[in-house]
Amino acid sequence: MNGSSSSGHGSAEDLLDSKHLQEADYAACVAMIAINVTTFFANVTVIIGILSNKRLRNTPTNYLLINLCVIDLISASTILPISIHTFISKGWPWGESLCQILGVLVSFCIFSSILSICSISIERFYSIKLPMHHAAHCSVTKVLLVILIVWIFCSAIASLPVLGWNEYEYLPYRVQCLLSWETEERHQSFIILISCVCFLIPGFVLCFTFLGIYKVAKLSATQVHPTIGNIAPFDSNDSISEPTRHTVVVNPVKTGNFTCNNNNINNNNNLADSVGLRCQNKRLKAAKTLLVLLILYIVLWGPYFTLQIIGVSQNLHSTSYMIAESVTLWIGYVSFAVNPFLYGWINTSIRESLKHLWSRCKQCGKDNETSSVDLYVQTTENFVQFLERTNGCPATLSPQIHI
Repeated sequence: MNGSSSSGHGSAEDLLDSKHLQEADYAACVAMIAINVTTFFANVTVIIGILSNKRLRNTPTNYLLINLCVIDLISASTILPISIHTFISKGWPWGESLCQILGVLVSFCIFSSILSICSISIERFYSIKLPMHHAAHCSVTKVLLVILIVWIFCSAIASLPVLGWNEYEYLPYRVQCLLSWETEERHQSFIILISCVCFLIPGFVLCFTFLGIYKVAKLSATQVHPTIGNIAPFDSNDSISEPTRHTVVVNPVKTGNFTCNNNNINNNNNLADSVGLRCQNKRLKAAKTLLVLLILYIVLWGPYFTLQIIGVSQNLHSTSYMIAESVTLWIGYVSFAVNPFLYGWINTSIRESLKHLWSRCKQCGKDNETSSVDLYVQTTENFVQFLERTNGCPATLSPQIHI
């Protein structure tokens, strides 16, 4: 009698655990599908927003963003759906060859996405630190060369396990084919290599670019804005014994004397203060944005690469560690869904381009055609607009002379 009651109690507990496990699987499956769908549509909209506008399409640095979106879109079209399928089916039904191919594709997408983020951060630092040099030397050819190097480098590293340096394998609860955690030297050395090249070094680069942009922003905040010092009239025989540190806006000189209009001086000073404040705010905003990107980079990819090092160093193959690897990997996959918002939608020009593209789509079939896109994003620009875009600050200051 007692035996039958204990057996019934045990079966009830097993049924309850099985029910909880099914609920956890359903929740995980919904989360995976949400990440996959968001990744796909968010990256598609950013690509459309850039390619549908001539000015954005002709900007060399936007090719870096398109490259990042394409890589994330490849992930959303291949590895994420396959991972969801293997999670639901609890197995790998496609054979060893496809396991190796998918393993290479997973590694390539992870490595190339991270290095693309790194290249975008370097470009932003370059454009803020040396704006005119960036505008003169950053061309489409050079940007495409950087993209090509990233793809070749990441493809080579991702293919090394197929050639014998580590290997890709599928284990239960791993969701997909991933790197082996054996304690052999060839396995450990490869994990250390990718952790350094594809996580630690890009992390240091992100830190360096953030500190560099923050330093530029802080320096611009401490600089003296153009002001008018105590200036006395002088004639042609006067001389300046030592230069002062004031910057003044000079009006026409009459009969050898220095003359100025107080109203013009005040207006120019107000304009200079406004321009300086706007430049400072833009650089501070860039530094804050890069800090957010750095924090998200560490939060999303840090657990995965940390677990890789721990797993290969201790030869962990228990079910709990396999599940932990899948969880940390999907946390990293969240980066594919977040990137288009952090790098694309945050750009006002891309948002405006998408808004006007949507407004044009709603007006399809109507007789009256509008050219509202040109009201927000111009297809041509004059020299002053060029300076404003490349330097990040309006180029409408009056002529200045240091005395």
